[in-house]
Amino acid sequence: MPATANNQKRNIVFTLVAWALPLILLMLLEGGLRIGGFGDSYDLFVPLEPKPQYLQPNPRVIERFFSNPNNAPDVSIDTSYFLAEKPENGLRIVIQGGSSAAGFPYGKNGSLAGMLQQRLARSFPAHTVEVILTAMSAVNSYTLLDFADEIIAQQPDAVIIYAGHNEYLGILGVGSSFGGNSSPEFTRFFLRLRELRLFRLMQRVVGLLTPTPQKRSGTLMASVAAERSIELKSEQFRQGVEQFRGNLDALLAQYRAAGIPAFVGTLASNEKDQPPFIGGPDDDDQRWRQAVATIETQLQAADFGAAAASARQLAADFPAMATAHFLIGRAEYGLDNFTAARQAFVVARDLDRLRFRAPQVFEEVIRASAAANNATIVEVEQAFATASPHGIIGSELMLEHLHPNTEGYFVLGNVYFDALRDTGLGLDWSRALPEKTARAEQPISRIEQLQGHYRVQGLLHDWPFVPERQPWQLPLPAGREQEIAQAWYRSEIDWIQAMNHGLVHYQQTGDYAEAARVAVNIADSFPFEAQPQHVAGMMLVRQTPPQGHRAIPYFHRAVRLEPRSVPFMVTLARAYHINGYKDAARDTARRLQQLSPQNEIALQILGGPQVN
Repeated sequence: MPATANNQKRNIVFTLVAWALPLILLMLLEGGLRIGGFGDSYDLFVPLEPKPQYLQPNPRVIERFFSNPNNAPDVSIDTSYFLAEKPENGLRIVIQGGSSAAGFPYGKNGSLAGMLQQRLARSFPAHTVEVILTAMSAVNSYTLLDFADEIIAQQPDAVIIYAGHNEYLGILGVGSSFGGNSSPEFTRFFLRLRELRLFRLMQRVVGLLTPTPQKRSGTLMASVAAERSIELKSEQFRQGVEQFRGNLDALLAQYRAAGIPAFVGTLASNEKDQPPFIGGPDDDDQRWRQAVATIETQLQAADFGAAAASARQLAADFPAMATAHFLIGRAEYGLDNFTAARQAFVVARDLDRLRFRAPQVFEEVIRASAAANNATIVEVEQAFATASPHGIIGSELMLEHLHPNTEGYFVLGNVYFDALRDTGLGLDWSRALPEKTARAEQPISRIEQLQGHYRVQGLLHDWPFVPERQPWQLPLPAGREQEIAQAWYRSEIDWIQAMNHGLVHYQQTGDYAEAARVAVNIADSFPFEAQPQHVAGMMLVRQTPPQGHRAIPYFHRAVRLEPRSVPFMVTLARAYHINGYKDAARDTARRLQQLSPQNEIALQILGGPQVN
């Protein structure tokens, strides 16, 4: 018996070793790959070189979702910088979402982030306000969920989410060219596995053995859409809803567990002026074509009663065709039946088989998920409807199917600002910047607006807005602003070069209001550079009337960054004195005297004649 017992123990040990040895070898291999630096980490945030005290969004983070980085679309998060260590007086907001949250086509300064940065910084001048943008084109809730841990690590005071339009055709969506062939559970498991270097090694091998597909030409919209027809209530449609529900639930649960307030917006899109992308029968149905042509003729003749009757008959004959309901909406709008018109437009949007706009059911998902996870609902769609004629969202606020124009982005920023203020976040909102002032001081420059206009024109001349890509040329520039914007659009210069050219132009023409707008944007974009802070302050005080109170924080930041600069210290002392901050002016003058004992401005502030 003892020998038998020993044999049994020996067999158990051998069995355990046999099972454990491969695991140990895999762990050693994983550790070796990490120590050896194999595989790019594609962290969401990376240090800024050569200033590691600042972080920035990783411009290559999109590549983390692809086994072969060459397959990734050419999209990235707009560059911005924030402190690696959150300051004690910090107010840090992180924004998640797709292209609408990212500010397409204008970029960061015209985006939700730009609007909030400007308004929060003006409302809380004693705080270091950092609105961190992590949104980018072509991503959906999988990307948002994958970023959550890294966002939590940055200790945000709130997370803002505006997402849902890319759920079907964004990366890993059920109808996307970039993945989306698995269940949501498997896809989330896959994203977790990707954190292992061993898994990336296997991906690298597979990628080397698999031919790299040729990237599609044309717009990003054309490249992401693999499944260009997803019927309402089809299995793929249902999968998209469940994908959105599962990911949003998991995302908001993580923020709730971390004690971070989350603000989730309902979704706005162009209802009135964007016809369905795929709204008719797949085959060439002559009866359909003739009926649509008749209705279009009636609408052009303003015979809205006849058009409404014809369109309703068409919808009865083709109930699943989005264009029939869109024509009903146009006819009812012409008859001033705005409630019926909006109902028809919403049905048309939901029946559109090319799913570049979120369906109505997503609002139910957003509300249920927010309620279950103590997140705040932000009534974005209602805000857009309220700001639209007759409560129907159209081209007054939208550039095309879902991207806001400059007024639309202001509405978007305003409704999120109001939600933050209503929640409080433990802050004193008594000095909150009024809406009227915020509108007058919007951060987007005229050059950025022009470049955005050119980008939209390029988009509208390609699929899916037209059947085939159409040639489009820039107009002849009518002035220096258009010259700069067109050079930027053609990638001959980058953003900072465009802004610097614009700054010179506006100073030469005496347009100090626009010069200040540009200079402030540059200063806020490079918070670690002293000279842009000084220039921003100077442009603010040269406006009519001067904005000395707005200028002081920029002068102060310049001195903090270069504390031994006599010109910067002089400017700050003068600004304090002229704007009535006598104690601060004298304190700054004493510091100035230490650098320059006979400085005339310092002597005047400390008891001499009036400072001019």
